[in-house]
Amino acid sequence: MKVFLDVECYPNYFLICFKSSNKSRYYQITDSSTLNIKEITHIMNVYETVGFNSKNYDLPMISYALNGASREELKRFSDQIITSGKFSWEVCRDFNIRIPYTWNHIDIIDVPKGVRVGLKMYGARMHTKILQDLPLEPDTIIKDAEHEVIRNYCFNDIDITIELYNKLELDLELRDKIGKIYNLELRSKSEPQISEAIIKKLLSTKSSYSTSSNMEVVLKYNPMESIKFQTSNLIDMFEILCQLEFRCNEEGKIIKTKEASNKVLINGATFSVGIGGLHSTEKHIYHVAKEDEFIIDIDAASYYPSIILNNKYYPERLGNDFLTYYSNFYKERIKAKENKDILKSETYKIILNGVFGKFGSKYSILYSPSLLLNTTLNGQLSLLMLIEDLSLQGFEIVSANTDGITIKGKRENLNKFNSILHDWEILNKFKLDRNYYKAIYHESVNVYIAIYEDGKIKGKGQYADQSLNKNPVCITCVEAVIEFLANGTNIEDTIFKNKDDIRKFLIIRRVEGGATFRDQYLGKTVRWYYSKNGDKITYKKNGNKVAGSDGAIPLMILNDEKRTDIDFQKYIDKSYEMLKNLGVK
Repeated sequence: MKVFLDVECYPNYFLICFKSSNKSRYYQITDSSTLNIKEITHIMNVYETVGFNSKNYDLPMISYALNGASREELKRFSDQIITSGKFSWEVCRDFNIRIPYTWNHIDIIDVPKGVRVGLKMYGARMHTKILQDLPLEPDTIIKDAEHEVIRNYCFNDIDITIELYNKLELDLELRDKIGKIYNLELRSKSEPQISEAIIKKLLSTKSSYSTSSNMEVVLKYNPMESIKFQTSNLIDMFEILCQLEFRCNEEGKIIKTKEASNKVLINGATFSVGIGGLHSTEKHIYHVAKEDEFIIDIDAASYYPSIILNNKYYPERLGNDFLTYYSNFYKERIKAKENKDILKSETYKIILNGVFGKFGSKYSILYSPSLLLNTTLNGQLSLLMLIEDLSLQGFEIVSANTDGITIKGKRENLNKFNSILHDWEILNKFKLDRNYYKAIYHESVNVYIAIYEDGKIKGKGQYADQSLNKNPVCITCVEAVIEFLANGTNIEDTIFKNKDDIRKFLIIRRVEGGATFRDQYLGKTVRWYYSKNGDKITYKKNGNKVAGSDGAIPLMILNDEKRTDIDFQKYIDKSYEMLKNLGVK
């Protein structure tokens, strides 16, 4: 049985809450009560427990409480974890606290893909029922009558944790299976952390990289022999790039030692080259293939892993043994995909991609700024070679981004097009995958709608499928725009079709310092819809308006109540504005 947990700590009040499928329990230290150490210890030792950011906070707090710490001691410990700037394990070391290794616990904070956000934001993205900030400031002296308020808040956080856990169930099952293959505990780890743990295990490496970066070490770009350009501006850009010096800042991130333009012009189109990847700069434009034209999106399969293996790159501290294992992972993934072995395929995909994600982390044994620099720049410049060649042969570059290009051309030239791609694949030892589009609509390089020849839709940015790594913003408008472009459906028809599902009309926003509405405090994660009776939402700290909140009605508690005050015209206007941003006048 799984038991979900959360902890709250105030100067004169300490609370531990547990919730399972059939029971909720809480334990507290107040003026008149102490913890039931025996029961809490039993729960922690017998059941599989789950929390959010719990390895960094809740487990250390429970460990200290079970050691007999007073409320005052627990509050000092809590403040150190939250405000000291130290890692949680460092604070535990300072307080001589050890979390029992026998506890069977999962911390799900690092499991969702994408940039880490707080529990309330994940709750908002899942349309959780109640969004609530901490009801009383952490240094408040809690009155007896307020104990229930804190408990309700704590159990609401647990409910959101349970929702998030259920959303992540397949990811957690995969982590459990991978962990059993390698005899590792991986359930609480992100994909890059999984990769690092497996590499450490295979190479019998236990050490971590130094947490300090040497800013004096000069990094130079080392180009692959295959990279050669034909036009003068690209030749000049390449020569400048080869002469540039790079260093790492205190955070371990790569920086240029002197300013140099990262823009390059090819046949009238501008491309941006940088450590983060290749990007074209198109905005507010669309392309529709005529009967005699094609629009093809090409992606380099396993692009960065291929560059690493082709060039025999490895992190300095791991040596050639790293390449042996990495190459095996790559081959095994190809074999697993061919055999339709989903578990193995996903396992090796996580390892291959996660390893690259650790090259830029100064705390990782995989940290290698030189490897990161050469992998990304060689990847970008290889694509620029292909872009240059295609442009010189009369093909139009619609878009380019990191490992792929979208190209438009005449169908009569399709053989020539495929020949150019084939030569590039042979020269660079890459494999290109192809997708055929009917049309593509760009707000920017990372915000677009593409319609495949078979009618399927690919969206990026706000048009991507809803997921845990994206804030929902007027889903009804997104659906209206896609339906209009794909099927010619009137914007108004889609908006009114969704009128009974308020979730499709919501806007989610993180408000630094918290937000207020008509003098009522809402919290730092705000959810609203546009109403005929709405007003602006403001920042608590200065009274300034939260962007885009004119006409808002907050909806911090989500229920089945029908909303009769929705300002449908605002959503219709917003949809047409989105079409305009996609280049559709």
